[in-house]
Formats: sequence, C-alpha cells, structure tokens
Amino acid sequence: MTRTGQHFEVVLKDAHLGWGKKGNSRSTVNRSEFEVYLPINSDNARTFDIKATEVFEAVSDDGYYSHNLKASGSQGPGNRYAKNFQSEGDLRKLGYWLKERRSAQTGDRIKVEFIGEHSVKLTHYPT
Repeated sequence: MTRTGQHFEVVLKDAHLGWGKKGNSRSTVNRSEFEVYLPINSDNARTFDIKATEVFEAVSDDGYYSHNLKASGSQGPGNRYAKNFQSEGDLRKLGYWLKERRSAQTGDRIKVEFIGEHSVKLTHYPT
C-alpha cells in the first residue's frame, strides 16, 4: 500500500510534550523543555510500514516547521517498526513549533499526512 494521501492522528499526552521530564525513571535527565516527540502506535506503524531510522521530510500546515522527522525507537524486541517521530539532529525543533508557535497542550491532536512516500505534513488541532 502506498502511504501517499494517507494519514493518521496522534493525541498529545503530557509525556510527549515533556519528553524526559515526566516519570520516575526520567528524574535525572536534563532535557530542554522543547524536546518533544510524536508517538506512533503499533497499528499505524504496521499499516504505514514506518520503520525505525526512516527519515521523512516534514512541514507543518502553517509552514513554520520545515525539518526532517526521524522515526525512532521500536515496538518491542526484534520489532522493526518505529514508536515515535522526533526532529532529526535537533530534538527541540518540533517543540519550538508545537510549544512556542502553537501553544500545544495535552489533548491536542496532530494529523500526520503522507504527502509523499517519505514526506509528511503536520497539522495541529487544539482542543
């Protein structure tokens, strides 16, 4: 199945907007408040064949975010599918768009639309 023209949505949780700042296991991590990620659930990872280390050109609906997104993590031992998108090279870039520009909050939705096989458009829907 081609990804182009397909999409999925993510509901932002506290952990996505506070990467490395939430939970007991993260208390010693010193991350920037702008380091955020977009989760990819296992159904979407399989449906759209999103593999860990795959890189996508990404742009936001308002044009502010224009940077590569890297699919990272895994859905379990030996699993090739990614569990999140993060800004490639600078983990803060996605956070600048979501937190500074869009004032994203827990419960907001992000539409991830494949505008090409390796390119996506991100649209923020506040609650």
